[in-house]
Amino acid sequence: MVLGGDEAKSVTHRAVALLVVRGCAFINAAAESQPGTAVHDRTVLHKTAVLSWVHELAERAGAREPGVLARSLTLLLDGGLASGSLDANPDAPEAAKASARALVDVATRTDSSDRLPALS
Repeated sequence: MVLGGDEAKSVTHRAVALLVVRGCAFINAAAESQPGTAVHDRTVLHKTAVLSWVHELAERAGAREPGVLARSLTLLLDGGLASGSLDANPDAPEAAKASARALVDVATRTDSSDRLPALS
């Protein structure tokens, strides 16, 4: 079911809303833990849950390839969260919002002239 422009805007706003915090506790903890440890494993579970949530939003927005859009948005989200921790640039949320909007716009177009790059 395609819910239209409002749902696409909701995907953008929800993804970017998470950027207002100062970094991601899970990414920060994972950076200091070894793969296979409880902390690392919990981080992977969290990131998997976030990807699943964003995938669902992408489907509801009518993305032609919701998996590609979800992966692209979660990469943008992780980058924005890292940026918040590193440079705390006040322009980062607006830049991320514009990037997310562009990704969602391309992914939800009804024509096939533009597509997000396929994941390999």
